[in-house]
Amino acid sequence: IAAETVGMAALGLMLRAKQNVQIRFTGLNWLHALSHLRDRAAELAIFEISECGDEPDLIVEPLHRHPGGFAPRSGHPLAGKSGLTLADILCYPMCFLGRLPDRVIQQFVTAREAAQWSGGAYPVFPAGIVESPTAALLAACNSDVVVPVTGSLARAWLRSNEIVLLPWHEPWQATNFGIAHLRV
Repeated sequence: IAAETVGMAALGLMLRAKQNVQIRFTGLNWLHALSHLRDRAAELAIFEISECGDEPDLIVEPLHRHPGGFAPRSGHPLAGKSGLTLADILCYPMCFLGRLPDRVIQQFVTAREAAQWSGGAYPVFPAGIVESPTAALLAACNSDVVVPVTGSLARAWLRSNEIVLLPWHEPWQATNFGIAHLRV
């Protein structure tokens, strides 16, 4: 999600600033990104820093947080409904990214239990696992899938009314991205 939320904009800015440079941008989970930095296979990494901890060999700079939400297609049964809970949202198929931070996973575990107690939980959780938020949004446009997404990433779909943001938000849904490089 970091790659598509902030990484592509950063790539564009770097290419505009340095015309004689080639940039390879690879989407990896944060553990692999740190490994690439330490092996000097990468110079920079942008990733969710919630679980990073103290990394004495790295300089990690937090980036601006992006609020998140849940996005289904515009005709979805939850679209426009008020008074939603996370358990209500989890009664529908959810499409996740491959690796979510523990601070987010715990929220889903608790809400999933409540959805199961209500008897309305979608039988498989998550219903889909993809590595690209854009791919997840494409799945949402053609099904009852709900996608956790940042508003900045979903902007074009929201403007075209292909998807909507559900009227439910908690502070833990914001991204916690940072950019890291080796100290030396």
